Amino acid sequence: MSERRDDYLDQIKWKFSDSLISLLIFIPLLLALLVPLALLLEISSLPISTTLENINTWSILVPYLLQVGVTLGLVWFFAIKLRRARWSELGLRPYGIFRSLLLALAAFIFIFASNITYRLIASRFIPMEDLQGRVLKVILSGRVSLALLIPIVIFIAPVVEEIFFRGFVYPAFRKKMGVVWGILLSSLVFALFHFEPYQIPPLLVIGAILAFIYEKTRSLLPVIILHGLNNGFYMLVLMVFMKVTRG
Repeated sequence: MSERRDDYLDQIKWKFSDSLISLLIFIPLLLALLVPLALLLEISSLPISTTLENINTWSILVPYLLQVGVTLGLVWFFAIKLRRARWSELGLRPYGIFRSLLLALAAFIFIFASNITYRLIASRFIPMEDLQGRVLKVILSGRVSLALLIPIVIFIAPVVEEIFFRGFVYPAFRKKMGVVWGILLSSLVFALFHFEPYQIPPLLVIGAILAFIYEKTRSLLPVIILHGLNNGFYMLVLMVFMKVTRG
């Protein structure tokens, strides 16, 4: 096991400072691109709205594609271009699909139980309607295409987020401060970057589990499957609940 760990550490070519700089410039860089894009779209013929009440398909697609570009662009620049790393060193390496599914399912059961427990306790003290819930209500109103949303939520988002947070950020944190603190702090960053204050505790748990699985498997495949399963289930539950309550 120690030989495997040494080999894993040797493969990490990017530095802690690379991941830290990426995290610090992510939001400013995204805003710097979004503001002129929003102004450009205002004079275009695309029916894009900047308010949640009038959100539509284009309002989600265009900013999200930009976010994907910024996220993967930072990973590419610091890890691939600057440090000459390979994508396989970011966790894009094979792992048994059957084992990946078993790991994802077992972890998902734990995540589901912990999330339910948190909501039962926290709902007594704080409002539990988060940003995702409000967005999904708008989506179910029919203004946003589910054919677009489903692949984004279940497939694209897990791949992009896992490459960034587990493949890029976690190894750098781990190399700087060790496994335990690397898992905890990278998971905290993962939770904070969702910008949902009430969801920080469950997101912290999810992030820690994802990082732990990546630590053990050295592959992003199990964590991408788990991430997609969690997102898909969360979305399905909200959709069913909202449809039932609407009658």
